[in-house]
Amino acid sequence: MKHEIKNRLATMQVRENKEEAEQKALEIYNIDPEAIIIILELGMEYSAKPQKDDQVKNIIRAIILTLLVFYMKNRSAFTESPYYSQIVDLLIGFSGKGFLSARSALSEMGFSDFDIYRKQLLSLPVQEKHLRDKKISIHEACEEVRLSKGYTGFKGLMKSHYALGTDNKHLYAIYRIGQNLFALRTSKPE
Repeated sequence: MKHEIKNRLATMQVRENKEEAEQKALEIYNIDPEAIIIILELGMEYSAKPQKDDQVKNIIRAIILTLLVFYMKNRSAFTESPYYSQIVDLLIGFSGKGFLSARSALSEMGFSDFDIYRKQLLSLPVQEKHLRDKKISIHEACEEVRLSKGYTGFKGLMKSHYALGTDNKHLYAIYRIGQNLFALRTSKPE
């Protein structure tokens, strides 16, 4: 069954033909509503792969759409599933990697942007505070992420920090330095 689901996901062209992709996601749901476990496994597998290949990106989009279809078909069973928190974490991870469809799916599931930022920031590893870092709370860190839309350059979740971008003079990033404590770090671009 995993092979069949993987083949259906690979044939979905979410960007080119969303209606057909939704139909294929519905077919996966109709095969077996418990197929969500396989989709979660595939999501974790593809999340670990580099997203430079267009085929990998397309399969990730198909996984996101399929998870949303599963949610829409049976909301109560989906949210009561023992895999629900793993699915949410997977979608938040995809959102942090720039997949806007994951953010839309999370919004459809009732998560606000603040909830998404909070989970992303809390997933960062705890690090030492630098001398010039400005201590900020989780709420201030989420607000910094929201306000960073005006910065240029790369933004998003990295392995050790959340990159906010640059204002042509400084690079801005948020590091986790405690349980709910963060540091706003400013550095000069190289």
